[in-house]
Amino acid sequence: MKKKEERGKIGNAGREKKKEGKRIKKREKKREEKGRKSKDTKKRREKGENKEDKKKKKEKRKKEGKKKKGKKKKGKMKKRKKMKKKRKR
Repeated sequence: MKKKEERGKIGNAGREKKKEGKRIKKREKKREEKGRKSKDTKKRREKGENKEDKKKKKEKRKKEGKKKKGKKKKGKMKKRKKMKKKRKR
């Protein structure tokens, strides 16, 4: 009986600790992935490949007569729905 009571007391706090641990691990994993990416871009920048590639792409686009695609505008109805939701809150 005593063991069950103790377990109950620890239960929620223990669960929170476990969750926190998982969150920390996830955060570290993401940081590692992001770090790797940034190193790659740094190397590219040092070599000067990035700028050259961009220039080549721009020239290609000029030859083809294409422009960069802009963001599409949201419909009025969608905006209205969002406003309604905000008002309800």
